Amino acid sequence: MQTKQKARSERFKRKVLARWRWLAARGVGIEKAAREIGVVV
Repeated sequence: MQTKQKARSERFKRKVLARWRWLAARGVGIEKAAREIGVVV
């Protein structure tokens, strides 16, 4: 069960990073991108 939990965590990190890169490429500031993604800055 520990492995599945870790896999989901890694998947989440990859998705968040991909979303941040997409937003950054479009000129979105880090604070706005963090709010959209749901990460506390």
